Amino acid sequence: MKISKEEITFHDRIVGEVAKREFRYPDHEHPNWHTIPNKPNSTLALRLGSTIVFPDIAIVDNERVVQMIGEIEIEETVNEAEIEKWEAYSDYCLGELYVYVPEVRATIALKLLNSNNIRYARLIQYSFFYGEIKFQKI
Repeated sequence: MKISKEEITFHDRIVGEVAKREFRYPDHEHPNWHTIPNKPNSTLALRLGSTIVFPDIAIVDNERVVQMIGEIEIEETVNEAEIEKWEAYSDYCLGELYVYVPEVRATIALKLLNSNNIRYARLIQYSFFYGEIKFQKI
């Protein structure tokens, strides 16, 4: 599926907001954790078998061990083609996968995650209200 430049820009904006507002590391409980957003520039690569991937957001400790992964989807990417990626990320971070989806695709994402037995820490829907991004846990 071809994603337009506008959709990529939109996606990267949401990645930045999620990293800034939802994954504020280091913090008091985890002073050695750090948030690494991989958009707009890819800075942290993960090796999954023979494939190199760049999750949207990775939370790593001082040894660069991944503690959590945040994956942000847009309307066009909430589909069965994402199942393999979600599974791989979930396995890599032992289920500490946070999936962000547009509110209009939340039901589909929940069904895809659950029907494929993908372990995830949280599914969060996002929407816009007067130009501001709002997040709601499902």
